[in-house]
Amino acid sequence: EPDSHGAEIIDYKIILVDQERVYTLASTLKDFDETLQAKMNAAIDEDGDGDITLEEMKKAMQREEIQEAVQNICDDRDAELIERLQPRAHLVLDAASFPNPRLLSHFFGGLSGGIDLALAVRARNDKGFSDWCVPLDGLCTPSTVPEKCLPLVLLEATPTTFLCQYRLPFNSGELITSMEFLWCRVVGAMERHLALGGQVEFGRDEKADQDGQGTWELPVPGPEIALPGCLGGPGEGMIFGLQPGTEYDVQVRAVNMKGSGEYSQKVRMISLAGKPDRPLNLRHANKTSSARPPAVQQMLGGAAASGSGTSTRDLALVPVGMHGELLERPVLPTVFFSHTGRLHEPEDVSVAAADRFVQARRAQQLLPIQDTEDFSLPRR
Repeated sequence: EPDSHGAEIIDYKIILVDQERVYTLASTLKDFDETLQAKMNAAIDEDGDGDITLEEMKKAMQREEIQEAVQNICDDRDAELIERLQPRAHLVLDAASFPNPRLLSHFFGGLSGGIDLALAVRARNDKGFSDWCVPLDGLCTPSTVPEKCLPLVLLEATPTTFLCQYRLPFNSGELITSMEFLWCRVVGAMERHLALGGQVEFGRDEKADQDGQGTWELPVPGPEIALPGCLGGPGEGMIFGLQPGTEYDVQVRAVNMKGSGEYSQKVRMISLAGKPDRPLNLRHANKTSSARPPAVQQMLGGAAASGSGTSTRDLALVPVGMHGELLERPVLPTVFFSHTGRLHEPEDVSVAAADRFVQARRAQQLLPIQDTEDFSLPRR
């Protein structure tokens, strides 16, 4: 607590500055005090001779218009000082708020890591302000993880990738080495397809790609470094392994030697539409095989019989009973087809050709076809 000179101190004004303003604070405050005193003396000096007499001082203390003029000068100079310094913190503390008036302390929160700081204080009583104290400089907050990033910006989308742009946040005292991204699937063409009664290929794992993450290493030299409270230069990164026509929530965070910062706010991105999946459940449309029994569907693993066209696979006969059950030994009434291996030579195979072959065997009332029997299908 400073000497009050007989008038109780009312409050204290504190200025906290950071970065390059730390090194100019002392000279700025000294210039401020000198200029303020000169303007106040000019308001009190009625004869304009440059000297403040005792009589002029008494009149200044008694006349309200002079006191109001001096107060306006102080307010204007304070506004100029704040505009010039752009302080990190600027506050007025009531002297009565301190538990111990001889031990004045204040806690500054919300500061960034790895920044230089300087502090100055002045007191006020009912007679006016004191000069600013000699600034306390040489302060520095410990370095920590980077600050929170801004949301990503989508530059370009394909059916399976996003090209995104990020901006570097303040590094909090340690250089940023990489950017980590996180994406989460929201909804896509698959959900809409299933909701409309569609089917997907048997065994397809839809849970494996519900979310994902990755890292973008910063190039050397990297984007422009951000100052405290500001943004750095832009950078770009690709996200791979997405599904066509799908919505994703994407976030990003910066990484330095102290760890990873806070993830940015989510931003919704949509991948472009892609080509359709291959058709499923291709089968005969006649009355003997218009539907595939569940047991056969499970055995075949969802595979469809081949359509017309050149093939390099064999067709195997699967024995099925009257009620769709699988039999150890084949019987004649119903036959289903599935891919099993390679043909000995390329053949142009069609489902219709296979059907004609089965009908011919039935008409001849031959014995049931054994699953090990070798046979050839008609050529188209």
